[in-house]
Parts: sequence; C-alpha cells; structure tokens
Amino acid sequence: MFAPIAPHSNIGKHRIEALSDGIFAIAMTLLVLELKLAPLPHGATDPALRAALLDLAPKLLTWMLSFWVMALFCLGQQRVYRYVTALDPALLWAELSLLALIGLLPFSTALIGEHGTLPTAAALYALHLLLMSLLSWARTSLLLRDKSLWSSELAPAVA
Repeated sequence: MFAPIAPHSNIGKHRIEALSDGIFAIAMTLLVLELKLAPLPHGATDPALRAALLDLAPKLLTWMLSFWVMALFCLGQQRVYRYVTALDPALLWAELSLLALIGLLPFSTALIGEHGTLPTAAALYALHLLLMSLLSWARTSLLLRDKSLWSSELAPAVA
C-alpha cells in the first residue's frame, strides 16, 4: 500500500514544518468551535444570559488549557526544528504521530469540557496529554542520538 521509507534516507524538514503549521493552526481554531452559548429563549433577560455564560465556564477553561498546551508543543517543535537539518524515518514517524495527537486534541478538549466531572473523560484527556508528551520526548531523544541530523546551531554543549 505505502512504499517504505529507505532507512538510510533523510527527509527535508520544510514540508513537515509546513504540515505542522497547518495542523497546529487548524486544531487551535477548532478548539473554539466548542464554545457555544446555550440557546436563550426570545426575550431572554440579562440574568439568563449571565447564567448561560457561567454554564460555559468549564468549556472555556478547558479551551484555555488546551490552547496553551498546543502553543507550548508548537513552540517546542519550533525549537527542536531549529536544530534539525533533516528527518530520518524514525523522527518522521514520531513527528507524524505527535501531529495526529495534536489534531485529536479538540475532541479530547470537547469531551472533558462537556463531561469533566466523569472520571473517564478526565482519564482520556490526561492520557492524551501524556501521549503527546511522550512523543515529544521521543522526538527530541531521536534527534539527540543522530548527530547527522543536527544543524550547525546545535553544539554538543547545547544538546
């Protein structure tokens, strides 16, 4: 179905950087789509509006958390890519796996925003963040192990 990537070939980083930028931008935008105010009846009063806004607070808090988590992962990726000249197959698969989890974060955020008092929702959100963290760590570890991928900016002391 898919041709395997030759183990000795390195993939230029620019296409993955462009893909990553798009995935981060779309995922961060999708987060806000869950922030919907409950419908108010025609002629609703100001107290009813305030009550509806207060009901939105859990979703707003999870949106904020997930937005900043994604922003930190995006900044971390940019820092890592500053020190990379190319991606080997293992680094590419770690990066694509991390991007898949980034793309899924709006779902986990909606789940915990809507059902945050349920243990399963909290566990899935926590597991999602843990997997993202582990893949980010794996990506950095893979880079540090293969000096042929290092840019001239990555001095051994920095690594």
